[in-house]
Formats: sequence, C-alpha cells, structure tokens
Amino acid sequence: MAAKDLPAAAAALEKLATLTPAAAQVHANLGLVYYMQNRYTEAIAAFRKAARLNSALPKVNAMLGICLTETGQYQEAAKLLGPAFRASAGDPMGKVVGLDLLRALRELEDYPQADEVSAELLRRYPDDAEVLYNASRLHGEQSLSLMLRLMKSDPQSPWLPFALGQINEDESQYDAAITEYRLALKIDPRFPGAHLSLGRVLLLSSSAPETAEEALQEFRSELEIDPQNARAEYEIGEVYRKRAELAEALRHFLKATDLQPDFEEAQIALARTLINLNRPKEAIPHLLVATRLKPANEVSHFLLASAYGQTGDLAGQQKETALYQQYHVRPYAAGTQGQFQLPPGLSSPEVTPQTLDPGAGKAPQ
Repeated sequence: MAAKDLPAAAAALEKLATLTPAAAQVHANLGLVYYMQNRYTEAIAAFRKAARLNSALPKVNAMLGICLTETGQYQEAAKLLGPAFRASAGDPMGKVVGLDLLRALRELEDYPQADEVSAELLRRYPDDAEVLYNASRLHGEQSLSLMLRLMKSDPQSPWLPFALGQINEDESQYDAAITEYRLALKIDPRFPGAHLSLGRVLLLSSSAPETAEEALQEFRSELEIDPQNARAEYEIGEVYRKRAELAEALRHFLKATDLQPDFEEAQIALARTLINLNRPKEAIPHLLVATRLKPANEVSHFLLASAYGQTGDLAGQQKETALYQQYHVRPYAAGTQGQFQLPPGLSSPEVTPQTLDPGAGKAPQ
C-alpha cells in the first residue's frame, strides 16, 4: 500500500482476509484498496464486514458512505455520512465526507439538509475552490427546481413571466425580458417590482431619449404602487442625473436616502450630484456613509478624493487616492476585461450601479 502497488496490496489483503476472517482492520484496509482502484461494489462489501466485526473502527462508516454515494445508494449513504461529517471537524478527511454528503442530499433533493451541510463546508473551507463550486451548484439546482415547481403550480400567475424576465435580464436578453415583464403587468398591472424591473431593462436596451422617458414613466408607476420605494426614487434620480438635470436628480436621491439610509448606490449618486453642483463639502458625509457600507468600492474613494481636493483637505485627498488605487479593478482599467467575465446570474445588480465616468482612470492628485 505504501508503494501504491494497489494490485499487489489487494492480492495480499485478500489472502490475509481469508487467513484472519475476524480481523476488522484487514477488511477495512482491503476496502480502502478497492476504493482506490474504483472497485466500489467490492469496497462496500469489505467495509460492511469490517463494520460488523468492529463498529467502533475509525472512519469505516465514512468510507462505506463514500462508496455508497459512488454507486448511487444515496439514502443509506446520507445516513452514514451525516454523523461522520459532524464528527470530522479538524479531520483532513472532513472535506471529502462533506462533499459526498452534499452530493447525496442533492440527489435526494433534501435541500434543507443540503443547505446546512453547504453552510458548514463554507465555514470550514471558505476559500476552497471545490467547496465554492459545489455550494454554487447547489443553489443553482434549487433555483431550477423552484422554477419548475412555479411553472407547474400556477402557470397563469404573474410570478412566472416576472421570473422569466429576470432570467432573460441576467442573460442580457433585454428584448425578451421586456416582453416578459410586460406580460406580468398585463396579468397584474400593480404587480410589485415589475414596473421597476421593466424600467431598468428599457434603459439597458436603448440609450434613446424616448426610451429613457418610457423608463421614467415605469418608475413613477412603481411609486404609485409603493410610494416608499427607495429604488424607484433612485432610478428616477439617475435618469435626471444623466440628463444633467441636477436639481431634479438631487431631489430624488435625497428621497431615496431618506427612505433607505443604508442604500449605498443612492448615497454615492447623491454625493456626485452635490459635487457636480459645486457643493463638495455637503457630499463628503454621504461618501463616508458609502465607504462604511462597502469599504472596497473604488467609486466612493475616487469621488471622496475629488471632494476632499475641492475643499482643500490635502491629507484626506491623499488618503482616499491611495485607497482608490488599492481597490481599483486593474484588469478593467487596462482594457483586458474580456479575459474574465462573471457568469450569467451573477452579474446583474438589482439597481443601476454607480460607475466611474469614462476617462476617469486616475484619481485627483
């Protein structure tokens, strides 16, 4: 076994198991060699015999559960792997046990328990690529399962086209998303969130002035349904800001931040509007809130450096310039953004994000 000569090890252990049939460790070692040879059915038989002879033998149940998972016997595997995983904290084998338990629970569609196992794996191995992949796959499968249930449970519900609209939006299929959002509103003209989503996708689909006006009307319709909707106020403010109608933009950004003080994008938008109105001193508190909410956002630090510079605070300007340079996404600044893109479903924010203006690649000195 030490020399990794698995055929020879299997032959020796098979003979030894015949000579000493009551030796649990021999059968356990034989099971391990079979497992390493991908001979899972024979490994299961060997581990079962080892467990019968000595149920306290370390890791036998865990290995049996792993082999059962490999052969699709998920129900029994989960029963064995659950206790083994809970007892494996600090054990190098814990990750393998946990991932196989997660696989078995996913196959059984036992998503509540799978969520618990996934959360524990992420707690133990927060930066492990295999763990991160499997956790993300679990959530994707749950989303698909729920979508299929939605289609079956109430195909006439506005929730179905609304969900399909979000999927199309994530895929940058904006025309299809517009169609679905409009269908949801045809079924229920006061469906919460649909006017807001439709307005955002209209803006993504076209930069034409008439499209922006249509989007504005959708955001206003959302506010008629929900007058306390900070996101709708923010989106209206963004349309006016990009039109350079700063006084009107300021009014809506102030309302958005009053409704939701921890709305980072609204705080940034309010601050940059104040800067554009030559009121940098008033902008600084809003940018400090934004940096508290999300310390690594380069936009906040860039604007804060600019505001400090305009108010004569050179120490503050230098500090924020350094932070901007630290958090600046260098591959995107260098024009290599095509080399890496987030997959669909991970790239669509819920509100229009605040970004640096074109050409703003260098913070003020």
